[in-house]
Amino acid sequence: MAKQTTQTNESGISPIGIILALVLCGIFGGDQVSRKVALTEFTPLFCGSLAFSLASIILFVYARIKSIKLQPPARAVWRLHSISAILFVLLNVTALPALRLTLASRASVFIATYPFLIAIFNSFGSRGERINIGKFTGLSLAFAGVLIVFSDRLNVQGETTWIGDSLMLLSATLLSIMVLHLRTVNRRVSAIQATFWQLSLSLPIFWLLTLVFESPLTIPHFSRSWLGVIYQGVAVNAIAFVLRAELFHRYSATTVSAFFFITPVIGLALSHVFLGELLNGSVVLGGAIVSMGVFLVYRFTSDQ
Repeated sequence: MAKQTTQTNESGISPIGIILALVLCGIFGGDQVSRKVALTEFTPLFCGSLAFSLASIILFVYARIKSIKLQPPARAVWRLHSISAILFVLLNVTALPALRLTLASRASVFIATYPFLIAIFNSFGSRGERINIGKFTGLSLAFAGVLIVFSDRLNVQGETTWIGDSLMLLSATLLSIMVLHLRTVNRRVSAIQATFWQLSLSLPIFWLLTLVFESPLTIPHFSRSWLGVIYQGVAVNAIAFVLRAELFHRYSATTVSAFFFITPVIGLALSHVFLGELLNGSVVLGGAIVSMGVFLVYRFTSDQ
C-alpha cells in the first residue's frame, strides 16, 4: 500500500485551506436546506440510504477514473474502516430521533458544540494539540455567536425537549469522535478511501433499517425533493465528507473545527434565500461574533 505523502500541519492553516474550509461550511450549511426539501416527500431513513448510496457510487467511479486503489490490504486498516462505519451509523441513528424530539433550532445549537468537542478531545490524544487561552477564547466566542444567532428560536413552547436535546448533544459527541477517528484513518489511507468505506460499510445497515421501519417505500416523482437527495449525495456525502477528512489531515484540528461554527449561520442565510424563512438582527450580530471567534483561533494557531 502506498504511503501517504501529505504531512499534517499542526501549526495553522494556509490561505487555500481557509478558502476550502469556507466552501465546506457553505456546503454543510446547504445540507439543512436540502434535507428540509428532500423530507417533504421522502422518509428520513430512505432519504439517507439513497444519498449514501449515491455518494458511494460517485466515489467509486472517481477512484476508478483516477486509478485510486480502494482496497487496503492490511487487516488493521479494515478494522479502522469498520469503526468508522459503526460511528457513522450510531451518529445518524441518534440524530434522527433527536430531531423528532426537540426543536430544529435547539438541535442546531447542540450539534454546533462539536467543533468545541473536537478541540477538547484532540488535546488529549497522543498527538495532542495544546489549546492556549487565545484559542479557547476564540472557540468560546464563536459558540456564543451561534447562541446569539438562534436566541429568538430557542423557546421550548411547552414541549418536553430534554430527551431530544440530550440525544443531539450525544450526536455532537459522536460526530467529533468520528471526525478525529477519520483523521487517524487518513494517516493510513487517502481521504477518498476513508470516506468510501465509511459509507459503503454502513449502507447495508441503513437499507435494512429503512426496510424494517419505513416499508412500504414510496418513490416520489422527480421534483425538488429529488434535488435535495442529490445535493446530499453529491455535495455533502461525497465532496464535503472527503474535503473535511483532507482538511483535518492537513491542518490543525482546532483551527479547522473552529470554522464549522460558521455553518449554522450560513444555513440560516440559505434557509432565508431558498425557503423564505425570516431573519433578524441577531443573525448579523451572532455571525459577526462567530467570525471574530474563528479569527482569534486562526490568529493564535498561526503564532505557534
